[in-house]
Amino acid sequence: MSEELHDASRTLPRSMIMTTLFNGAFGWIMVITYCFCIGNLEEAITSPTGQPFMQVFYISTQSVSSATVMASILIVMIAFSNLTMVSTSSRQLFAFARDHAVPFSPWFSEVPEGWDLPINAILTTFLISSLLSLVNIGSAVALNSITSLATTGLLSSYMVSIGCMIWQRCTKSPLLPSKFSLGRWGLAINIVSEVFLVVIFVLAFMPGNPNPTASQMNWSILIYGTVALSSLVYYVFRGTHRYEGPVAYVRMLEQ
Repeated sequence: MSEELHDASRTLPRSMIMTTLFNGAFGWIMVITYCFCIGNLEEAITSPTGQPFMQVFYISTQSVSSATVMASILIVMIAFSNLTMVSTSSRQLFAFARDHAVPFSPWFSEVPEGWDLPINAILTTFLISSLLSLVNIGSAVALNSITSLATTGLLSSYMVSIGCMIWQRCTKSPLLPSKFSLGRWGLAINIVSEVFLVVIFVLAFMPGNPNPTASQMNWSILIYGTVALSSLVYYVFRGTHRYEGPVAYVRMLEQ
């Protein structure tokens, strides 16, 4: 979506930093407030609603109506945040399809005349997200593994990007000109970030309990390996012949 921003090389890094700072500050305030209001921890965890946060609302207000209103507000906020995730994911699918990096690229990259939106990519992303949410009905362990996969996939993208920057800086290779730069602290920040990501990446595959049973095991490592291997096979046998990359696409438009 950064392709649609004005002066993206300056605006996007600043917005990412400001978002992290503000969300972190307000999140810290929310966590402290929540801890003061949580009351009996065992009562909240064993809530008959199955959702501890709803029980905390009830403990704080001692009113079913008030707790329902507060929970409804939170659910609406979650729904809106899901819309942003669908928007981001669908645009990412569209971008990969435009570069011929996924199967059925022509269909996913189609933009109907008069819409100016990748409708097929949006509907596919929304449908898959909706179906995945139903997994929780059959198995909470399976849903946790799938959500962990999203986390590890995101961490992987960060690790690869920052790792490339570390390699560029260590080999003294020239960096592309940018309006936003970390300056002389760039290499140190990159190394600290990479170490942190590697640790979190490993921990994301760990089960929630020691000596887990088959039903308690975090199977995201299996799903991650399957997806990574499938993607590698697709890239080797098909992607290398069709993938063009965004730079080639921009050059084609300029010509």
